[in-house]
Amino acid sequence: MDKITSMIDKIYGEDKVKEICSMTGYGEGSWDCEGGGYHISVKSFNHRYLDVRVKLPNKFDPWEFEIIKRIKERFERGRIELYVGEVPGEVKAGRPLVDIDLAAEYVGVLNALKDNLGLKGEVGLDTLIRMKGVIHLADDPGDMERLWEGFESALDTVLDGLAGEREREGKRLKEDIDNRLADIGEIRAGIEKAAPGMVEGYRERLNKRISDLLKAKVDPGRIEQEVVIYSDRSDITEELVRLKSHVEGFKGAIESGSPAGKKLDFFLQEMSREINTIGSKATLERISGLVVRAKVEIEKMRQQVQNIE
Repeated sequence: MDKITSMIDKIYGEDKVKEICSMTGYGEGSWDCEGGGYHISVKSFNHRYLDVRVKLPNKFDPWEFEIIKRIKERFERGRIELYVGEVPGEVKAGRPLVDIDLAAEYVGVLNALKDNLGLKGEVGLDTLIRMKGVIHLADDPGDMERLWEGFESALDTVLDGLAGEREREGKRLKEDIDNRLADIGEIRAGIEKAAPGMVEGYRERLNKRISDLLKAKVDPGRIEQEVVIYSDRSDITEELVRLKSHVEGFKGAIESGSPAGKKLDFFLQEMSREINTIGSKATLERISGLVVRAKVEIEKMRQQVQNIE
């Protein structure tokens, strides 16, 4: 187990110890400033890596990279989407401004279009004011540094809410996985207990088959030779030892806290590999049934692990 843990640490690095967290969650809050009221919401989904998306009112675009940085400092995995929107009726409108250069470009394009198509008439003011961007309301950003201080506090509150939700969901996931992991331990013990019966059962079947074919007494030495060959080929001792090691490694990873999703997925792959090998060697119906149960539990754990950070 120490060897496996060391190998995984080399692949994924050392982890910060904190509670197991889900990658799904939601948080929201509000921010009031002299320019009006804003609603902040953040939600996260399952993702192989950390993918952060931020959508802000245009006047706050300079904050985008700092916001992304803050989110990346707090979360390891998941697609996280943060949205800041104006509360209708609470945000003050800015001063109207005219973009003269843009208006002149529109006039040139419209006149060229008129000449090419042989149209009559002049480009009037009523046409220009309907063109996008010619007249717009200029937001008054005020003191951006001072505004950021207020927004930063609201942002932290919202991210705290998201982190809390992910931790609560992670706790529920861990409880379910712990129960399933205990089932895997019981299944393994059952397979280990039943395993010796495979050889004895094979001896009885082989003896009966040969007796039926020859209708005579069978050479015990020959039977034992065949049994030894079968015993060696069907031995599942190593698989059971490795399965136990992977279960212990899984327990250690989940107890070490987030981020653990990639480690847990690795251990589940290894558990599945050992169970499949045991299933291919098993000749007892009882062991085959236990293998099926183990596969079901591993698959259910795999689905849960996909939600873990």
